[in-house]
Amino acid sequence: LTAVPTDIPSTVTQVKLAGNALSSLDGSLDHITLLERLDLYSNKFTTFPDLRNAGVNLKYLYFMNNDMAEIPAAHLPDMPSIEIINMYGNKLTALPDTSKIANVLYFIIHYNDIKQICPTELTPFTRLKSFAISGNPLQVFPDVTPLAGTLTYLGLAEVGLTAVPRHLIEPLTKLTTLDLSKNKLTTLPHLPNTELPLSLNFK
Repeated sequence: LTAVPTDIPSTVTQVKLAGNALSSLDGSLDHITLLERLDLYSNKFTTFPDLRNAGVNLKYLYFMNNDMAEIPAAHLPDMPSIEIINMYGNKLTALPDTSKIANVLYFIIHYNDIKQICPTELTPFTRLKSFAISGNPLQVFPDVTPLAGTLTYLGLAEVGLTAVPRHLIEPLTKLTTLDLSKNKLTTLPHLPNTELPLSLNFK
């Protein structure tokens, strides 16, 4: 498909359009206001589509393996019910407006082109459990301490790390899995004093 069918019933709660040749939605989903799941992975999007109407009730958004380089703030609605966002394998250079997705539980942005993550970008998140940012050219361990109260999984494989600063890792006491595989570390990091078993991938 190169265009979204125009006869999708307005009552559907899931739309799965993965593995097509779509590059835009052109408002074709605007009438579906009860949409909870949207699969648009493995298409040809270069920019995030306008979901201000169709996206307000989304719980699950799958947008992997496109060519998306940007997420215009105007295209992203407030998503109070959002639980999973997967944007693996795109060309993003920055996080989206996180205030719009503050309730997300699992945020996956592996293998994009994000070079920096600022703590202020993370402060809106209120319940984020999994932050998967492997395969981005970060080079340094990001300050994710605003997530310390909820974060259980942190994926930082293949980001070019040479060190894990103690003051940035120690506050993450909820972590159960820390993926540091395929970096440039020469010593084990000082791990947080967690009450839970911590799985450390260091290969």
